[in-house]
Amino acid sequence: MGQMLVEGGRLQENLARAVAMVGQAGHQGCQIVVLPECLDLGWTHLTAGQSASEIPGSTSEVLCRAAAEAGVYLAAGLTERAGGRSQQCRLDQRRTLDGAEVHRSPASGA
Repeated sequence: MGQMLVEGGRLQENLARAVAMVGQAGHQGCQIVVLPECLDLGWTHLTAGQSASEIPGSTSEVLCRAAAEAGVYLAAGLTERAGGRSQQCRLDQRRTLDGAEVHRSPASGA
């Protein structure tokens, strides 16, 4: 499990930390990496509802590519924009870029 700093509303910084953590885990021989929920924007940050992106989209693509390059399975929590609202979801990426599964929380939303 990867514990990382998540700064509210700081998408690029949070993604950079996540990508670095995935790469480091792969280099150390890890097979599975689990990152925090809402690692992209921080669930409680005021901008999460407006700044969340669709999945698949640019944020999920960055993480999927990092997992594929590191050769790891990745479970990462993201904030997703869907249907005019934001919600928590979990992205599960296999070791290759042949597709990711997205699991949405039915109780989430803002």
